[in-house]
Amino acid sequence: MIINGKTGKHPDSDEEFKQGLPILIGRHSQGRHNMGLMENKENGITVLTVNGNLDADGTQAMEEKVMGLLAAGETSLLFDFSDLDYINSSGLRVLVLAYQRLKKASGKVAICGVKDYIQEVFEVRL
Repeated sequence: MIINGKTGKHPDSDEEFKQGLPILIGRHSQGRHNMGLMENKENGITVLTVNGNLDADGTQAMEEKVMGLLAAGETSLLFDFSDLDYINSSGLRVLVLAYQRLKKASGKVAICGVKDYIQEVFEVRL
């Protein structure tokens, strides 16, 4: 897995989800969404742009999206975290799962746009 750390409504149908239209999951008490997920294809690489908070509310949607992409034969995933404000252990689990499955298939997973305070979650301190 490569990490580059320096640098609303639910879909009305499964078709919106498959087409990569913005998926917004959960709501804060002020009406803002917890997590948004957008899929784009660039030069043979599937880019998943994640924004907001990747917590328990959003992790299931992201896992379903990632597993669907892997089942469809995707071998290169780039997670763009430029607008991600928070990630918890369930979000990390989805990334590790994608990495493990793609490693077996000689695929690649990369993460870009990681804010410093989120990158700390990825670093192991001894």
